[in-house]
Amino acid sequence: MVEMLRVILDMLVGNRQPSELTKATSKVKMPTFKGTSFKTELEKKYRERSLNNHLRAVPLFASLDEEFIEHLRQHVELVSYNQSQIICKEGDDADAFYLIRSGMVRVSNALPGGEMVRTYLSRGDYFGEIGLLRSIKRTATCAALDAVDVVRIPAADFALMLEKFPAVRQQIEAVAGARLAADQQKAIPAGLHLDDFLNQGLFEAQNLLLIDLENCTRCDACVRACAQAH
Repeated sequence: MVEMLRVILDMLVGNRQPSELTKATSKVKMPTFKGTSFKTELEKKYRERSLNNHLRAVPLFASLDEEFIEHLRQHVELVSYNQSQIICKEGDDADAFYLIRSGMVRVSNALPGGEMVRTYLSRGDYFGEIGLLRSIKRTATCAALDAVDVVRIPAADFALMLEKFPAVRQQIEAVAGARLAADQQKAIPAGLHLDDFLNQGLFEAQNLLLIDLENCTRCDACVRACAQAH
């Protein structure tokens, strides 16, 4: 291996011909891997390292001790989603808590006659806490606005974290309370069509994105433009 590196270096400075590189490299035995095992192992190590670094960098987890960080690393998942892919759906069971590692997530509610986008979340934000804290179904649909990586913490590990670290619980409950209060302000009476709701002036907002699902092609161009503008 050392000889091969020397030959390459000599070539770069013009001291050897390419044919000499071939002779030198033929003497070197390179490690071989069957199938995709090497690529798979490399990706695994990368994801483990990325996950470990992310958990230690999240401000929400500042009060967690090293032992519990290690516990989380062994139990959580780093999951990737493609553009428009649903991460969790309104009305489904709440089975996990999510931290956004990269990308943007759209939070919305399905309504008669359309879909109302509640907010957008990005790197460092989290979601899924309301259903877990209140033991209720998912209150909104969260979908990937673009390519998204999230850290998925199972419900059992989320509950253990809140039990062991009151400071973390306090922060998460405060955010959940604020989100529920905001949702109540934007609540639409049951059975009321979205168009009627807006025409009656029951909703006041500075910015509102409405999507006609009958004509929507799910390209998310309007959503990205709205997110960038606001």
